Amino acid sequence: MGVPQEHTSGEIRRLKRCLNDMVSVLALPAMWSGSQPSQIVHTLLDALLGMLCLDFVYARFEDPAGGAPIELLKIAPSTTWMLPDDIHKTVNQWFGDDPQKWPSRLRAPISDEDISIVSQRCGLHGEIGVIVAGSGRADFPGQTETLLLSVAANQAVIGLHEARLLMEQTRVLAASEHNLRLVFDRIPGLVALLTSAGDVELVNPQLVEYCGRSLDELRLWGTSDTVHAEDLPRVAQIFARSIKSGNPYDFEARLRRFDGIYRWFQVRGLPVRDENGPILRWCALHTDIDDRKRAEDALRVSECDLSSIINTIPMLAWSARPDGFCDFLNQRWLDFTGLSAEQARGSGWGAAIHPVCSVPARCAMNRARSSNGTGPTPISTTASERRRNCSAVRHFSRKASV
Repeated sequence: MGVPQEHTSGEIRRLKRCLNDMVSVLALPAMWSGSQPSQIVHTLLDALLGMLCLDFVYARFEDPAGGAPIELLKIAPSTTWMLPDDIHKTVNQWFGDDPQKWPSRLRAPISDEDISIVSQRCGLHGEIGVIVAGSGRADFPGQTETLLLSVAANQAVIGLHEARLLMEQTRVLAASEHNLRLVFDRIPGLVALLTSAGDVELVNPQLVEYCGRSLDELRLWGTSDTVHAEDLPRVAQIFARSIKSGNPYDFEARLRRFDGIYRWFQVRGLPVRDENGPILRWCALHTDIDDRKRAEDALRVSECDLSSIINTIPMLAWSARPDGFCDFLNQRWLDFTGLSAEQARGSGWGAAIHPVCSVPARCAMNRARSSNGTGPTPISTTASERRRNCSAVRHFSRKASV
């Protein structure tokens, strides 16, 4: 006996719809990625309301962290006669605090109409929550509808679990960022955090106070007068090279103070990497070295003045470090011997000493060096030195104080 064609085509359409609905339900977690738990419940109930042609669908999910549960009711637009208060009254009557007493299905009156109601527990024993679906059809739910409702509940549990994990990770990250900011703001120096691409991300209050500029203004340091115009091209080149290579940078530059005065700073930038190696951000420390730079300049001027004075002395003069390294010879000494400053530095001065006097002179230097400046007598010796472009020698008395 043959099966009617109408019945066969109807079964095919029903099967196709069931398969399409199942694919849609399985795709829900991908849609929920990054969503809040409340958004997940909203989209879940909207999907079930349309797929199962329900009159209403209700869901209640507990918060594992102890917060208020997520409770939501959706009513089909065509079910205008059904009142939300009547639905809540029926749900609370049959689905209370004890999941063990929840009926799997029942037929109950809501707003003077008999409704087929089915529940789907979420979690092994309903500890996560419950989904309650209602339809005016007496044969609800069918086998495919029960299957879709079960799969949808499982997908909801997975989605909510992932959402709560994401919320916890976000909370931990926010707390970590907050603690980092507290430490960052209390560093007794001028510090900036940069992105991996070198853009200014964060500056501490000390840097804002020194420059007298906001974070947005400091982000434009490469095109403003924050860095002295004479230093900016060199700084930009060093900075770009380090960002590209990932190597630390270290340079000196003048930075503009809030009152327009430029002071010298040593700027050190170090990359902060994750456990796999990629750079997460850069940390830049700005150290005020203006006083040191001024002292170095003053010392150079003083040394220059001292050299000028010694060069005018009408005799041959020199100086050596504690280790005996000769680091200065006046111009008269160089002119007399014909040696350059580079040739005479260190122990090169010995080339100007007559071979007969070379050993005693070096011995005297060694004795002075070994005494470390604590010896009872200064260096005092007599040596013969060759004159420039001449084989003749002249005798000199060499004296030095340690």
